[in-house]
Amino acid sequence: MDNKFTDIHTQDFKFNDGWGKIHAISTGTVSVKEAFRSTKKNQWTSKLEFILQNKFTAPLPIWVWVIEHPEGKFVIDTGENSKVSEPDYFSQEGILKEWINKNQFKFNVNKDRELHNLLPKLNIEIDHIDQVLLTHLHLDHIDGLKFFSNQKVLLNKEEWEKPSFALKSLLPENFNPSLFETNESHLDFKNTKSITKARDLHFIHTPGHTFGHCSILASNDRHDHIFFGGDMTYTSDQLKYSEMSGGHIDFKKAQNTIKTVSEFCKANKAIFLPSHDPYAGLRLQERNYFS
Repeated sequence: MDNKFTDIHTQDFKFNDGWGKIHAISTGTVSVKEAFRSTKKNQWTSKLEFILQNKFTAPLPIWVWVIEHPEGKFVIDTGENSKVSEPDYFSQEGILKEWINKNQFKFNVNKDRELHNLLPKLNIEIDHIDQVLLTHLHLDHIDGLKFFSNQKVLLNKEEWEKPSFALKSLLPENFNPSLFETNESHLDFKNTKSITKARDLHFIHTPGHTFGHCSILASNDRHDHIFFGGDMTYTSDQLKYSEMSGGHIDFKKAQNTIKTVSEFCKANKAIFLPSHDPYAGLRLQERNYFS
């Protein structure tokens, strides 16, 4: 696996009430159809395009972000687990979803890349994590939830009530997330939810990839920003050039999201970190701002 993905990338960050750390960890890789990652088709023909296509991308990281904050330790998404490659892993999801997940994606996840085995490299145990922050319910973002039995899991209510291709059979038994509504505003964003008392960590509703998809914004009173984009784009360049992913459920919402976030990141000192960008970890470590 590429060192960009196996290395842990860390950046110190000044939150409003003190210094903390932000870490990038990849829980393995996934290859997707090239037209799933990027398309020039419309919302409907793009789906047929990537299903019929045989060309896969190079392996892409499955980033998990660990935030050591003055108010506690947070994990953004939970990554994949090694069982994803087992033949019957998707058998409870019906013929169509099973076929799609076995044929449209290629996962490479070893047990030593599972999140619970990576956190100790940061001198953090699973029990030290206070909250799990989910961007959305796609499997490569929720498949490490089984390692978190005591933590509060935060999820946008709209994502829970109106899921887009979520595989609920993969969720832990009796999974009961803490649902929130994005009925606040923060900076340039009208649909947000504050996570911390210091109001330096927020959910930002960024629909398009799914209806309830949320990004997370870390910011401080010095006007530094780190924007954890989830799957709103696959790369920083897609944000810069307004490129669509064939996997988005609603292209119009995705276009509006990309426009709003791109304008914010250009106008402010922001590091943009999508969940599958090969260079996101290095961008965090090197403090490479969006431009």
